[in-house]
Amino acid sequence: MIDRSCPPRLSAPAVSALPEPEVSVMDNGATLAIFGGSDRPTCTLRVMFDGGASELGSVPLQNLLSSQITEGTLSKSADEVADILDRNGARHSPADSYHHTGFRLAMLNRRASEVMELMSEIYAAPAFEPRLLAAAQMRAEARLRHARSTMPVLASEAIAPLIFGKSHPRSVPASSQQIAAVSPDALRAAHSRLCTAAGCYALLAGDVTAEVREAVEGFLNSLPAKQPEPIVVLPYEPDKAQTVRVERPEAVQCAVSAAIPAPLRSHPDYLPLRIAVMALGGYFGSRLNVDIRERRGLTYGIGSALFGERDGSYIGISAQCSAASVDALIDAVRNELLRLRTEPPCGAELERLRRHAATDALETLDTPEAVASYYASMRIAAFPDAYFDTQQRIVASIGPDDIAEMAGRYLDPDALRIAVAGPAE
Repeated sequence: MIDRSCPPRLSAPAVSALPEPEVSVMDNGATLAIFGGSDRPTCTLRVMFDGGASELGSVPLQNLLSSQITEGTLSKSADEVADILDRNGARHSPADSYHHTGFRLAMLNRRASEVMELMSEIYAAPAFEPRLLAAAQMRAEARLRHARSTMPVLASEAIAPLIFGKSHPRSVPASSQQIAAVSPDALRAAHSRLCTAAGCYALLAGDVTAEVREAVEGFLNSLPAKQPEPIVVLPYEPDKAQTVRVERPEAVQCAVSAAIPAPLRSHPDYLPLRIAVMALGGYFGSRLNVDIRERRGLTYGIGSALFGERDGSYIGISAQCSAASVDALIDAVRNELLRLRTEPPCGAELERLRRHAATDALETLDTPEAVASYYASMRIAAFPDAYFDTQQRIVASIGPDDIAEMAGRYLDPDALRIAVAGPAE
């Protein structure tokens, strides 16, 4: 009989290896990675084409390409395409990143042939019908206006030049003019540039039967054998540390966005720094949350994360608070950055941090779909070799001195770039 008067004994998560997919390359150059092992008769296909908003020079162009690709073909209307997907129990959704364009498709195994036949037609002959594009542009414009009325978006736009650089494309927010400039011809040109076999990496996860594999390979082989779009990496050039404010007297509260430049994922300090940033604000028991949310009551939520991307890396900190609490919140963040140098996590706090970091990493292995998603992230952010194994080793071995060293080296309060959007006090 279980003694419920005693808490269960916790044990350290086991060290696990990242499963390797079965990889094959089609005759036309498209790559297929298969992650099997599910006990459900379904599959998820993630298709990634090299080239995204960076290469196209426009976020709205990428977004509209991904949303309009399924809005009809030269022989089928948008309603007919939607009906075929619905009748076959399939769900198609865009899956874009800054340097990649693509989609995610969930489908029933027994309907894979019909669904992939439709996908072949969609990507061979999309209609890009002007009337439907105009309606999508109106919706995109409405979403943009709404986003620009929210303080977190305004704060994110304001801090972008400080962390990416004033001349970096990511510092230029999407505009109504960019949305209006997207034409059917522009979509066709973008489709022709990006949707090529040699630039295609597909991840198929689930209960991958021979029939499903054959159907997916048929789609991949239907892609044109053209040269892929070269990925253009533009390194970040952060501006000097400073605080900028976007005044919005009508807002109810302020959004605070802060950032510090960080080393690339390929740098040996990246993974230890990731754990230090997690200790700072990466989970509910983190320093920022305990001090600023729980003890001081300055915000309902605050967090930090280390963002490692192809073009560069940075530490991001975000929160929302009243106008009267902005200065106190920023001062508290600075104090916690300094305190990590002199009072790094140890004892029970360090153990909680390690368990959270280990569990977070091992969630990658929950399902074939989760493993495939991790491999997609590896491609998006260009993870270095053995990244998963190195991460587990560092989580298991990191100590107070390591975290203090990372804090002293990178978490400098004087390096904070800060943007505040909202009403003045």
